[in-house]
Amino acid sequence: LPHKTSSCQNTTMLTCPPPLSTYIAACAGEASGDLIAAPILQSLKTLLPTPTPVWGVGGKRMQDSGMILAHSYHPLAVRGYVEVLSHIPSILKLRHSLLKDMDKHLPELFLVDTQAARQNIGLSAAQCQNPVIAILPGSRSSEIKYLGSVFFDTIRLLSARYPNCQFVIPVAHENLMPALQNLMDHHEFKEQIHLLCGHAGLAIAASDVVLVASGTATLETALYKKPMVIAYKVPWLTAQIMKRQGYLPYVGLPNIL
Repeated sequence: LPHKTSSCQNTTMLTCPPPLSTYIAACAGEASGDLIAAPILQSLKTLLPTPTPVWGVGGKRMQDSGMILAHSYHPLAVRGYVEVLSHIPSILKLRHSLLKDMDKHLPELFLVDTQAARQNIGLSAAQCQNPVIAILPGSRSSEIKYLGSVFFDTIRLLSARYPNCQFVIPVAHENLMPALQNLMDHHEFKEQIHLLCGHAGLAIAASDVVLVASGTATLETALYKKPMVIAYKVPWLTAQIMKRQGYLPYVGLPNIL
């Protein structure tokens, strides 16, 4: 496997995932992510039943906790607008290399900080500095039919109040893309909307808050410890029938559990 030496940390890095059947990928985009992730990696050593290598992007603290560094986080640790322009080529090169390597050998688990998650879903360095809202409108065509326009109206209201806010929408299935693409194409704030093919976990990790259709996605959002607004909409007759069924007064699985 190819190796390289990092001048900033004077350590050997493994640029491809370890040649084992199981490994964990991790990505920290700056020093605070490195600081927070390091004790998590230490804890994994005691929690996992068998030794499992961790590979990815990080810093000295994560490396000292046993992580195999593919790349240092230093090229990613930039902020601002004009300041990031000179760093864009190196950031894109790192991102391409990381995704290409993981495509060859998928990890069992991917640990990622918010900044790195935003970069991995394609937000620019400038967009990463703004508030990010994940929109999860459901995985059924009926949910898109009833909730899609409501959620896009919500984007309109929020964009008017918070002009720099970014909206990330992971599309659960390929067949749902045309309807959501159509809603986005006719939206006056479409430059702030980002449609993803899947990657709901990354979208949630990248977000500050989540607007989510009632369903199992609310559990996933709760596991990420993200604040959420849960919504659902059904035909009038269905709503009338449900009101008379004596169900629990909750629309979110985390509330029930």
